[in-house]
Amino acid sequence: MFKIIIGMMCLVLAIFFGTPMMVSGEEPEDIMSLPLGKIIIEPPKSVTPKRPPSFLTHSLHFGYKCTVCHHTWEYNTQIKACMAPECHELTVAPKKSKKSDADPPPMIMYYMRAYHKQCIICHLELKRDNLALEMSFKVLKEKLPPTGPTGCIECHPKEEE
Repeated sequence: MFKIIIGMMCLVLAIFFGTPMMVSGEEPEDIMSLPLGKIIIEPPKSVTPKRPPSFLTHSLHFGYKCTVCHHTWEYNTQIKACMAPECHELTVAPKKSKKSDADPPPMIMYYMRAYHKQCIICHLELKRDNLALEMSFKVLKEKLPPTGPTGCIECHPKEEE
């Protein structure tokens, strides 16, 4: 009987406190929502792409800390887009001028370099780790984790006709 009373109280509280959110259709600002499915990774609109866009399956990366990719995120702030000002905003790879002693901006500011370095390096490290486990001849309880694509065609599949 006690469990039924507690259950009814929880139901009443859920209806009472949940109704304003359901009626307004808005989420409170302090709730974080994660994109699911495939995220399209493409160059800025000002850049003519040389290859089709890449796709990131966000849910396959939930085992990693968010700050591995969103490295400037401070947990209590909105996550900025990768090509936001002061992040990876350059649309052309920087080149050092022979006439000037000034250093170009760091290569990592170039959006394509940032994506390639982040994604490909991580996937290559996973492949290396899997290979080391395979060569160790240890009996594993679980399958080796998937490594992700590392080649141009794997990351940038041609659009189906």
